[in-house]
Amino acid sequence: MQEEVSQLLRQWNLAPWAWNLIIIGAAILLGGLIRLLLALFIRKNVADQERFSFFRSFFRHLGRPFTYFFPLFFLAVLLPIMRLPQDIMHRASRIIEILLIITFAWILVQAINVARDYILYRYDVKKDDNLRERKVRTQLQFLRRILIVFIVGLTIAAVLLTFSSM
Repeated sequence: MQEEVSQLLRQWNLAPWAWNLIIIGAAILLGGLIRLLLALFIRKNVADQERFSFFRSFFRHLGRPFTYFFPLFFLAVLLPIMRLPQDIMHRASRIIEILLIITFAWILVQAINVARDYILYRYDVKKDDNLRERKVRTQLQFLRRILIVFIVGLTIAAVLLTFSSM
């Protein structure tokens, strides 16, 4: 792969910094394109705003995390063909890895919010006898907080595991 990249650089007479900018731009464009396609396929204009829509909830909660996740993912994939010194390549790889871990944790937290939207829709507290619904909502809040603390703890552990021991 490196040979093809070197040949391409010689053919186009590109400086390494220009090649790196092209790779970064391609990662951002690919990530934006995937996010746009996801938005086009998921976003549904539902006339009845009172009803639960999985796609609307999915896009509302997961749209922003995917905006960052896809470009980072493509940058991680395209990083080996960038023309960088070895120490900078290693640091960039480590930073991208940490950012991917954080954005994936963000996606998991937002997925919990999508599930919460569905459960809140199913257990409506607007009816007269709503003791069961309020009980479920309270348990849901507690479970949601526990899951978020668990995800954040695992994320911190995963980020710390990326650092090598001295």
